[in-house]
Amino acid sequence: MKIVDTHSHYGTVSDTPFMSASFEEVVEVSRKAGITANVFLGRVESAVDPSRGGERKNLDIDLIMRINEEVLDRTSREPDCYMCCVLNPLHARSFEQTEELLREPGCVGVKILARYHGYDVEVLGDEIFSFLADQDAPAMFHSIENGFDDPPKIAYLAAKYPTVKACMAHMYSCGAPIALTHARLIRTCASTSLYAGLEHPYMAFYSIIEHTVREICGSDRLMYGSDLPCHVPAAQLAAIEQADIADADKANILFRNAERFFGQEF
Repeated sequence: MKIVDTHSHYGTVSDTPFMSASFEEVVEVSRKAGITANVFLGRVESAVDPSRGGERKNLDIDLIMRINEEVLDRTSREPDCYMCCVLNPLHARSFEQTEELLREPGCVGVKILARYHGYDVEVLGDEIFSFLADQDAPAMFHSIENGFDDPPKIAYLAAKYPTVKACMAHMYSCGAPIALTHARLIRTCASTSLYAGLEHPYMAFYSIIEHTVREICGSDRLMYGSDLPCHVPAAQLAAIEQADIADADKANILFRNAERFFGQEF
């Protein structure tokens, strides 16, 4: 069965060096785990500028744009590797670069990092989603309860712009009591173009995948992502592969939904 990792990174996080890896290392770890294709959502420095120490933000648009060019170059040279262009909507130049990169065959979407780029996705949501609709581009959203890119804000915008395919990443990141927020939003959202990514070690909680699929939202809009180099893909994949759900559900999560979301056969 194909496995598409819809959420890969590479690079260096200065305050957590054990979560650092080169592009080549990420590809090697992915292939050893059985992942057949990777979508890279920028280098980790796209979100965490090492020059800002522990503040964990990147407000340097020049750095972000250079990283986008680098990731395009790296992924275009490696089979079965793709990218999403990191967009910072606070800068007109970022929209211009994103529009240009989306013309490249290896650039399959857009990455939104509101928390790390210092804005509220709800405030700039109309500008972001209008652009995505015009470009017919899917977008991966960092999405955690943090006041910047909270899942309900993204779900609201997805309902307002139902033609835009939007994925809320880090589905199981909010802790056990509210870990299924993303799934419940998928179930209740008026748009069928809202997806969620499973990127988090909590996907190994006992029966959480089964509960998600059977009791809340099915499997049609869930996508596997590792968030490499933050998490170990082999452990995450074991949780999916050993889950007591139908093979068709596993195929949806591991590659079919990704192909539908990105409009790309991997």
